[in-house]
Amino acid sequence: MIRWSCAVAAAALLTMPAAAERPLPAGLARLAPADFTMRTTVHDDPLDSAIVFSTAWAHRRGQAMDGAFADDVHLRAKVDRVTGQVTWQVWHDLINFRHKARIAAVDYAAGGNVRTAQAVQVEQWQDACQMADVNAPCFVHQRVVFDLPESVVREIAASWQSGSRSAWPLRFAVDGGDAIRGGLAPAEAAGLLSAVANWRKGGV
Repeated sequence: MIRWSCAVAAAALLTMPAAAERPLPAGLARLAPADFTMRTTVHDDPLDSAIVFSTAWAHRRGQAMDGAFADDVHLRAKVDRVTGQVTWQVWHDLINFRHKARIAAVDYAAGGNVRTAQAVQVEQWQDACQMADVNAPCFVHQRVVFDLPESVVREIAASWQSGSRSAWPLRFAVDGGDAIRGGLAPAEAAGLLSAVANWRKGGV
């Protein structure tokens, strides 16, 4: 019964209705893995414990989500200087229209199942609100950071198809409210993997 429930949950996440699963922005979908590899930045400070690869400047993505707005989404790879171990992370900034919503976990598809990642970092800051009018909109900016296993990053990368606007689905669990759905660009995952591999080989 547990395995069956997981399969159903995965199918629900992977086959979200069109209203919930928004396509990638056209400009983002046109980028190939090589574009992300070339645009990935490397922060290599000898005083830091890790070398950080980031796709933050590879593209600037803003997109409407279900119940929120994706202000910025990018991937990072942190290579430990001592062990060489890589931590793969998703950094997701969003503008939440439900100011009391709290995000602590993210569901994502992996191997035909649904997995849940607990946020390793959550930041929240609020736009100036019109306190005189309690009914005025008050948007909250949120940053959610969570880790992904390398196997999942590779699975996302392998799903890339040239010209496709399909995103790898994410579902942000919101306390006391409906989930917020988003997605990742497969080409971005593939490009970051390649950037780290090139660095290990001594390439650019």
